[in-house]
Order: sequence, then structure tokens, then C-alpha cells
Amino acid sequence: MTRVNQAPSHPIPPAPDSAGNPTSASRPPRASRSKGGSPLAAPGAPGTSAPTSSAGGGNRVRIATTRIFDDLSASVTVAELPAQAAGAQVGSPRKSAELVGAVTTTLAKMKQGDVQSRLPGAQADRLTTGHWMSDSHFHPTNYTQQGMVPRQMLAMMDQVGIHRSVMSPIPTDVMPCGDHGDHNHIPAESYYVPAQFANIKPQELTAEVEQTIKGSAHLMLNQQVDADTALFMNISQLSHAERDRLDPMVTGLHLGSPLSPQALLFKLATHPGMFTGVGEVTIHKELVQSQYEGARQANLTDNVQSFKNLVATAGVVGMPVVLHCDVDSTANQRANGVGQPAHLDNLKQLFASPETRDTTIIWAHCGGVGRFVQKPVDHADNLRAILSNPEMKHINIDISWSRVARQIVLKTDAEGKEVPDHESVQAWAQLINDHPDRFLFGSDALNPQEKATWEETGVLYQPLLDKLTPEARIAVKTGNYERLLVDARPKVRAFEQHVLTPGFVEQRLRASGDGRVNAGPHIDPGALRAARDAAYAGAGVDVNGKRLAAAPRPKETPAQVKAHLEKIKAQQDARVAALTATDKKSRPSRLRRMFGAA
Repeated sequence: MTRVNQAPSHPIPPAPDSAGNPTSASRPPRASRSKGGSPLAAPGAPGTSAPTSSAGGGNRVRIATTRIFDDLSASVTVAELPAQAAGAQVGSPRKSAELVGAVTTTLAKMKQGDVQSRLPGAQADRLTTGHWMSDSHFHPTNYTQQGMVPRQMLAMMDQVGIHRSVMSPIPTDVMPCGDHGDHNHIPAESYYVPAQFANIKPQELTAEVEQTIKGSAHLMLNQQVDADTALFMNISQLSHAERDRLDPMVTGLHLGSPLSPQALLFKLATHPGMFTGVGEVTIHKELVQSQYEGARQANLTDNVQSFKNLVATAGVVGMPVVLHCDVDSTANQRANGVGQPAHLDNLKQLFASPETRDTTIIWAHCGGVGRFVQKPVDHADNLRAILSNPEMKHINIDISWSRVARQIVLKTDAEGKEVPDHESVQAWAQLINDHPDRFLFGSDALNPQEKATWEETGVLYQPLLDKLTPEARIAVKTGNYERLLVDARPKVRAFEQHVLTPGFVEQRLRASGDGRVNAGPHIDPGALRAARDAAYAGAGVDVNGKRLAAAPRPKETPAQVKAHLEKIKAQQDARVAALTATDKKSRPSRLRRMFGAA
């Protein structure tokens, strides 16, 4: 069992203040004793001698928390809280503390002063992401399946200030078409948009240019990417503390196939303990949907049911789904402007459908904005309507992609220059402040080769983050990642352990045989949920795999209490009679012999 939140054996240096200078203290901050899945789980009120800082306005209190894992690896985090007001209680850091420093180490290195020497250098650059974040939208590989291995990710995460990150491999291979001379149909580039068009402005994407891009390459689904993720995670031999920072995601799924829910379960059964969620998966994405090879891709109209079943299956397992679906199309915006998004109504129907209501959905890119698909005029208000709808309380939004961030915080002036868009920033800050538990930071970095590439989205969003309330800012940067992704881990592990047994996989996940959870070629989410609930009840655990407490005995009536006492008295009288009775030879009774009586 993992040991959590143990006090370190040496002082933890506090995080630097806003000027980059370390704060000082007479003794290290108190470490948390709370038992929770997160290193920021409720440490309680700090002592009065905890280090303080004036960063962010007013006094701040910093608390160092150490989590020690079974393999003696450890993670040390420094969280910053507002100084405790007289008579007030400091809230849970999980809800209200800013993560300002983190180190992954081992217990042996900690004893050698490893944390003391490394923590100051582990601070996120205040000019980039502004303290530490967790990245809910990251792609370690590109469209030719080249990319970062886990240890490379962790090293750059320390440089950028990323505490935790998903690992969402790109599930498509770019395949060039047409005459490529000596390339022999080997991709000359690693992206689906040729370099000559990668940086054109949306207004420059004419129908002719779009057709040229679509004709330059095809995209083919690669269902192997999830096995590749598992392979590189395993051969990396990460410590438990390092593994705790990564959330591999399943992406290699044919969304239009009725077999995709079954494929998801098979991937979990093949690689238990590996995956946290599903996605990013794509339905409508600008040019991508036209570049896919093969027919019957998922869409929001005439081939949506298979995707609904996949989302429902993920919900039964407990896996969140990160969805890329543009709110509009390039053709509609060219023809009709940015006032009436083409896909908005169908997206609302998807989100409110019975199949998706029990699944956490993270709608990517500020709700379906893209490289060429521009932010609709009333987009913030449209999102507010979705977030306020009780039928869509499972819908969350990530603010990922630097291309999207530019549309939120910048605008083009009359001279064609990008300038700050204060009105847009204020509108989005108000939206997030009104719904702080529904937004997550994401970078959408794609196999970044340098620190600045991973930082770019965070840098652009700094004006927006500065406008958020402290509680909303912390929720967007780290808190909602913990709640939606980290808290999903035990649910998936419980499903793998108690439901996806060899017998269940053999007997109930095939399309033939009695007792299957298939309805024709696809998984029946209702039957799968019933099987899950029965398995958990049989094991005596809840959906998180935690042992259920024994049911309390029903309260007895006075008559039942009297009868129970009379029964006990009768049993006691019988025992006494047996002990005092003489045997047939009239020898002393057993009771007298026991005490040496004559």
C-alpha cells in the first residue's frame, strides 16, 4: 500500500518569491498527514512559522508535502496558500493552494539533500506558465509515430513546470498521395498540413487551398499506438513517483465502428494498470475528416451511435473521454461567417444523450475552436448555456492549443498586427470564474523538441489566468486535472481487477455464447454496467475498489432484545449445570475438581 504525505527528514527550501528570491523560514513547512491519492491532499492548517511570501499580493504561506511510494521513490511538492486570517481556517490545498514547486526523487537521495539542492531549480518560469500546471492535452508522438519517450517527457516537464500530463498518442499515420518523386510515398513531412500552408491565416484558406491540402496526403487510423504507449512505459522502468505523473490515454479506436467499445475493453485487459482515459479522439476536425482513408467515419448525424456506445462504455469503466469536435466547419464559415456554428446543435444532442450522461467528457480546444475554424461570435455565451444545463453537467472544457489561445487573448488590428483583446479576455475570465470546476489547462503540444514549444500555450494564456480568481486559476491549472483524471485511476484499476477477469473476457466479450454483454456486434452499455455492479457487489468493493464497510445491524425491538437476553441466560444456566453436575461414579463435579475442592 502506498504511503503518502510523510514528513521529509530534512528541511525543504521554500519556493522563490515573485522576484525569484527564495523565502526563508526558521524551520521547514509542515508536511501533510492526510491519506489521499494526491500529494496536495488536505495537509491541514500550517504552523505560524511556516514560510511566507508576498507573491501574488498579501502574505502567502507555503507548505511542503512529501509522498513516499512503496519503491522508496518520492515526490515533494510545495503549495502556496493565502496566509491564515485571524480566526479563519485555511482551506484544503487541493482546492485552494497554488502548486509552486515539485521534485521527483528517491528516499535515499532525499537523505543526501537532493531536494534541498534541486527544488529551487525545479520552479516553473514565472514568465511562462506562472507556477506549475498539469497538462490535460498532450501528444508525445506526431503523425509519423515519432516522438518522446516517457523519460524525455518527464525531463522537459520539470523544465516547463508541468506536474502531471496525459500521454495521448496521435492515432493516425500521414500517408502522402500523388506524385512524390523519389519519396516513394514515404512521408516527406510529419504533419497532415504541408509546411507551405501550416501558417496561413484562416481567411487565406480558400476552397481551392483547402482542396490542395486535402489532396496532399491521406490519414490512416493506427490502432497499434496504444500498445506502443504501453511498450515504452514498461521499458522506461519508471519509479512509482515518476509513473504517478503520467496518465496514458487510449486513442487508437475506430470511432465509427460498432466494435470500438469492445476494442477498448480488450486494450484494458491486455495492458492492465496502464491507461487512465480515452482521447483525444476526433469526430469533426477541419481538414482531417476529409483526409481519412476509408468509409464510415464517425460523425454527429448519420453515424453517431457507435461513438455514443464507446462513450457509454468508457463511462461504465470510469474513464474520462477527451473529445475533439469542431463547433463549426470551414465551409460554413466561408459561406455564412462566424455567427451560426454548423455543429453546435448536434453537439448539444450528443452531450444530452442518455449514452453520454454518465461519462466525464472533456471537450477540447475551448469548445471546438481550431486552426482554421474560428471562434464564433457568441461562443462564450453558447458555452455558458451548455455549462449551465443540468443535462450536460458531465461536460468539461480544456483550453488547449496555442492556435486557440491566440483567438482568446489576441485580435488583429486595422494594420494587421496582433494586439491584446481585453474584451475577449474579460468575457472568458468571467465564464471560467462562473464555472471554475469545468475548465482544464492543456498545451496540445505535439512532440515538442524544445522547452518553448511546450510552454507556448501557457505563455499566451497568462493574461487570462491573471484575470481568474485564485480558486478558479488553481482549479484550471491543477485541481480539475486531479479531480477528473487522477481520481479516475482507481475506478479503471477496480474495473480491470474485478470485471475484466480472464473468464469474463473469454465468455462475455465475444459476440457469441450465453451471458455475453454484447448486443449484436457492439457492447451493450447497460449489460456491461450490470456485470460491473454484480462483480463489485461480489467482491464487496465500491467503484473505486475500496472495501465496503459492513452493513450495520438493524435496530432490535424491545421484545427482540428481551428474547435475546433470555436465550443467553438459558445458555449460561445450561453451562453452569453441566459444570456442577456429578458424574455417574459420584466423584466431585468438574467445577469442584478445577478449583481443588473436596
